[in-house]
Amino acid sequence: MKKYILIVCLFCLQFLMGQNSLEKLEKLNQYELLKEQEEYERVYIEVGLVKPIGNLSNKFDVSQCYGFWFRSKIKNNDFIDIGLNVVIPNNASNINVKYKDSVFSIGSRRFGGNLGFRFAKVFPFSNVSPRNNVEWFTGFGVATMFYDANHKRYEDIINGNYDAESSEKSYEFALTTLQFSQGIKMNIKNVGLQFNYQFTPYGLFENRIEPNFGSQSIMFGIYYRQ
Repeated sequence: MKKYILIVCLFCLQFLMGQNSLEKLEKLNQYELLKEQEEYERVYIEVGLVKPIGNLSNKFDVSQCYGFWFRSKIKNNDFIDIGLNVVIPNNASNINVKYKDSVFSIGSRRFGGNLGFRFAKVFPFSNVSPRNNVEWFTGFGVATMFYDANHKRYEDIINGNYDAESSEKSYEFALTTLQFSQGIKMNIKNVGLQFNYQFTPYGLFENRIEPNFGSQSIMFGIYYRQ
């Protein structure tokens, strides 16, 4: 009889220990899940292509774009990115700029970009793997395109004082405006794909360029995040 009682006691003890182990394992899994949900990638290195559309397509062709962004968490699945993009305009055409009573054609420096911030809303595919997700983002910032504008030479031509020495002096002309962007990303662990629309009204603050200069482009690319 004592033997059976001992067996029952051992069985009950093993059952209780098993239940306790399961509870600990469940708590550990919950902790790991919460920890994974709290962790997020902070640095984004992006590579892509920018395709101008509308009137802006007359200014340059499909061009390379490089970005560096730093992410901070607002709350839950809401984030803010701060960073910049650099654009290398391909096959950029000259633009006409008004200077006093004259119009001059100036060439591109083949360099531009934007600086700003993006608000992102993340939608995880599942709670088990929150790093695999889709995000919708809205961006605001300042965009610039650089051109080679030798204003000293233009002034000399207008005043009849042009000489060879003045023609060697170079001055940059920058088209600067506000930028608005709207896009979507798909993230799989540390890599992702993105597509976004960009609106940059270059004529908003610059009345020396043609009225219909162009303002729209789309950007698509890949990125690595860490």
